[in-house]
Amino acid sequence: MVLYDPQGTLVRVAALVTAAGMLWAMVAVSLIYLGSTRLEPRIPQGQIWARWRERRILWGASLILTFSATLLTADAIWRQVAYPDLYWQARVGEITMIAMTGAAAAYLLVLLLFVLAPLLHRARRGRLRRPPGR
Repeated sequence: MVLYDPQGTLVRVAALVTAAGMLWAMVAVSLIYLGSTRLEPRIPQGQIWARWRERRILWGASLILTFSATLLTADAIWRQVAYPDLYWQARVGEITMIAMTGAAAAYLLVLLLFVLAPLLHRARRGRLRRPPGR
């Protein structure tokens, strides 16, 4: 079935690649968390994000694998959703860049939130425990 709905197709592609990027980022966070708490030497749960240097290989491997999977998923999504649309058949480069950029942005945003939130919480908790006058 061939269709012509450029805006509708673009919205569908954007929504699906954003969801895919977010899901793959959650997989990356889960791999880092589980690897840090289950493999020796174990890191205490409250210090996983602050002590990332102790697990550089785990962090690097999980981020590289899940980011690659994010881009491959985005590519598969736009091919399934946008390719039947006549408008996007003539603009393959544009829809590819839109899909890849959307998926990467969602992936990075979720990672930022999962890494910064515990660090900010820890810093704020430390500020509240300081004695007055310091």
